[in-house]
Amino acid sequence: MDGVWDFLSPERLATYAPFLERYQAIRRSEGRGRADGEYYRSLPYVDLPDPIGKEWKIRAKNFHAFVSWLAKEDRPLQIADLGAGCAWLSNRLSELGHQLVAIDLLAGKEDGLGSADHYQTRFARARAEFDRLPLLAQSLDIVIYNGSFHYSTNFESTLREALHVLRRSGKIVIFDSPVFQRREAGRRMLAEREEIADLPSGRPEGFLDTERTARLGTTLGLDWLRIDVRQDLRWELESWRRRVRRLREPARFPLLIARRHDR
Repeated sequence: MDGVWDFLSPERLATYAPFLERYQAIRRSEGRGRADGEYYRSLPYVDLPDPIGKEWKIRAKNFHAFVSWLAKEDRPLQIADLGAGCAWLSNRLSELGHQLVAIDLLAGKEDGLGSADHYQTRFARARAEFDRLPLLAQSLDIVIYNGSFHYSTNFESTLREALHVLRRSGKIVIFDSPVFQRREAGRRMLAEREEIADLPSGRPEGFLDTERTARLGTTLGLDWLRIDVRQDLRWELESWRRRVRRLREPARFPLLIARRHDR
């Protein structure tokens, strides 16, 4: 794979094949993946006629919130972008002067790490697993789960791997994953969605809820900062309508930022 380091053995890649086949089929049906370089360079900003324009609109607001939080740092940071996809976030953060490694299971040029060939920035790219990161211990300042944390089959194991590669002062950022107040709402969301194949290590957890997040913090010695990003009026009205009609609680997509208690 040109420009992408491959840390998946043929055997491990074979175990991922059913998941990746189903996952990519769903993404194609949703209109993801382009051959247009200008499209990738514009992300996360797209025109609403885009099939997933609403999703990118939420993502753009979260990106602004993250960059505002990141602005407190006064030096270039070493950052891992996990679940990088087309590596749009790695591109944007590289433009701000940070050092990135983009990691994903997808390496294609239209919906994977190969898409980074369209960018003017350059950063490391690797096909690898979240729970087997090809990174040195205590080598990073930030680990970002970019719309990907909910695909973990064991949140605790995944976070332990992140803590292993982070410096003592490092932070974990969960970006663009569904979060609910109540666990039951998350379970109902999963029941409503199109199923994808299980990962080799099991079924993805799928979402976070308030209690689960707190429990992870207690178990792993983490303090959480939650940044809720206000969406547009139409989204807020729909959320209010669902509450009034006692429908399933809508997912929210806050920034969740964790750091060690003893940093």
